[in-house]
Amino acid sequence: MPRPSTTAPPITVVSVFSGAGGMDLGFRGDFVYRRRRYACLGYNIVLAVDADREACAIYRQNLGPVECSDVSEVRNWPSADLVIGGPPCQPYSAAGKKQGGADERDGVPSFVDVVRRVLPRAFVMENVPGFVERAAFADGLAAFVRDVEAEGYHIKSAVLDAADFGAPQHRRRVFFVGLRDGIPSDTFDFPKPTHGPDGRRPHVTVREAIGDLHFPYHDKELRRAGLAQLAEGERRFPNFGASARRLAADRPFPTIKAADTGSARLYHPWFDRALLMPELLRAQSFPDDFIVPPRTPAIGNAVPPVLAWHLAKSLREALSTFLTN
Repeated sequence: MPRPSTTAPPITVVSVFSGAGGMDLGFRGDFVYRRRRYACLGYNIVLAVDADREACAIYRQNLGPVECSDVSEVRNWPSADLVIGGPPCQPYSAAGKKQGGADERDGVPSFVDVVRRVLPRAFVMENVPGFVERAAFADGLAAFVRDVEAEGYHIKSAVLDAADFGAPQHRRRVFFVGLRDGIPSDTFDFPKPTHGPDGRRPHVTVREAIGDLHFPYHDKELRRAGLAQLAEGERRFPNFGASARRLAADRPFPTIKAADTGSARLYHPWFDRALLMPELLRAQSFPDDFIVPPRTPAIGNAVPPVLAWHLAKSLREALSTFLTN
């Protein structure tokens, strides 16, 4: 695979369904997570768009300008080398109603429309694995592939687990990478795991991720409600599949959901209290200086920046050869 030149020009990016900016931060790089600096990768975000006001406020504080509107309301799209985004996952999520394209929140057609308008050299789209793994969504998946192929793109896809790339959380997501005709598909490969059974290092555990964050107190109300008797990994309400649980210290976090960062649903392994936002940011691989409210679903909805960084690095190596000054 060709390596990027040190004099390669920046790759211009349009970001849609940007949320709190997890994918954008990963593509931009130049952040520190768990004492490691993730280098700047040479991507320049020329437009970011999201309809959620709280997510836009978080994005603006940490990453810069964002247009807070529905993508269908944007009239002037800049030219760009790359379009990235994660349309809402609820239509395809195992925890949702599984309505797919019949769900009014389905943003996949809007993502395709943006690609059609911008006509970038490449695109990256993220969603839950159900989009490719559930037979009920086969027609929607086929329509997506057909529509982008009609615009001159060939697609590669892979389901990646954030834990395999140094984030302390098992979070499986499908990524589609579309390359325009003229860029051979064999120039791009998805990144290889850095952690886990197929990587060089063990998965990062909850203890390793948050053990140095010192908020040593117990919540008296939760203690009275019986949290002190809850063992590691045990659910507080066993009859509810998505109920709150005490985390296991020596395993990675489970998948962090919007509800987990929007409310107090996950409990500390050794303190009788809910996780705090600094701990949830670590779970999602955001840097410690990322500015967020004490509770917000936007963090649970985000792509872990560390995972996005590894994907962006692999894509940079593929695209650099085909960019001209």
